[in-house]
Amino acid sequence: GVGSLSGKGVSERRGEGLGGYVLLLVPVETARQRFRTAYPTARATPDGSYSLQGEPGEYFVLARKRDEFPPIISEDFVRSQTAKAPRVVLVSGERSQFTVRIP
Repeated sequence: GVGSLSGKGVSERRGEGLGGYVLLLVPVETARQRFRTAYPTARATPDGSYSLQGEPGEYFVLARKRDEFPPIISEDFVRSQTAKAPRVVLVSGERSQFTVRIP
């Protein structure tokens, strides 16, 4: 089964929706980080809304402009970004809501 996550990317300062961001879910479990091509991703709509699906589990949430992500998501990049990243849990058959606060 898969879990679903949807919500909105919003400005931390102004609280308004921010479009054009890419959301990337990185598994918290390091053994699952080996399969980088399977990381769930979504591109936010102009109002900041997003929706994605992925395998059940706990994930770090990374939100960046597309050109702010490296061409290849390396282990070093993941390590440098996840210390302060929020976490979400995808549960099989459930749709969760999460607001991503973007500085």
